[in-house]
Amino acid sequence: MFGWLVRLPGKALQQKFISIGAVQGRTRSEIEQIAGPPNSVSATGPDSVLCQWMATGYHIALLFDKHGICQGITHEAVV
Repeated sequence: MFGWLVRLPGKALQQKFISIGAVQGRTRSEIEQIAGPPNSVSATGPDSVLCQWMATGYHIALLFDKHGICQGITHEAVV
């Protein structure tokens, strides 16, 4: 009955990423200024890092190179 209320944090996070526009080519710092710090950071190789932002109802994962430049979205889910 109140599922929409539970998903409000995810909707707010999604709106932040929508306001950023295209993430590819942006720096991690630029993205964090709008979306806040990632919930998870994982090394995916010697020269790349996967950052994930998650809130109930929304999840996005971005791949960054060794210079902190976003290479693109690896996963995005809206529930």
